Amino acid sequence: MPGTATTLWLVRHGQAGPFGVLLGHSDPPLSDLGRRQAEAAAAALADLPVTALYASDLARARGTAEAASRALGRQVTGLRALRERDFGAWEGRAVADLARDAPDDLAALWGDGAFAPPGGESLDALAARVLPAVRRIVAGHPGADVAVVGHAGAHRAVLGHALGLGAAGLLRLGLDPGHACVVRWFPDGNLHVAAVNLPPVAWARSGPARREARDTAPAGADGDTLAMSRTRNERLART
Repeated sequence: MPGTATTLWLVRHGQAGPFGVLLGHSDPPLSDLGRRQAEAAAAALADLPVTALYASDLARARGTAEAASRALGRQVTGLRALRERDFGAWEGRAVADLARDAPDDLAALWGDGAFAPPGGESLDALAARVLPAVRRIVAGHPGADVAVVGHAGAHRAVLGHALGLGAAGLLRLGLDPGHACVVRWFPDGNLHVAAVNLPPVAWARSGPARREARDTAPAGADGDTLAMSRTRNERLART
């Protein structure tokens, strides 16, 4: 893998909207907890040599990125291509209701790359939208550390590409609000996934940033603990 890699810090937005609901392209703002999670992520990012900041243009990602912008002293570049998967007619639906009313379709939603909900996107279409945008980001910042604030589904598309995972394999990747994944993207196209679902306390270097991250984390939260405590459908719903 010749050349110096661009290091992508894929940060998921803070908590927004009701739990257990498909948010997709709907646009609720950060909750109070989400704002605290955003500030913790921002404090941790300020400890890193991040030279560029990108975000989905949806409010929950934009609000998280704006906290990072203040901490880093860098402008946010908003990109529509980094949005979450479009769930079409299922936007705002509770996953529990879909599990009761259309269990086969719900299973296909997460496990079949070609399946799209009515008026929405498939996982394959999501990846076809997100990956070119991320490639352009990498090309524009060779060898740099870049923060990309977005959504679980969009970040899973990058991780799935890096790891060679099929649609069903993406569900094994826990991504909690305000947590980060680290991907090193080399000039020859090779990728190295260095970390998945890191809480800010794990990537904050300074004492103040670590304290802020620790103060905003739920009791016992350490990486995948939160993801493991939820049911599979509940964990995937808040994208």
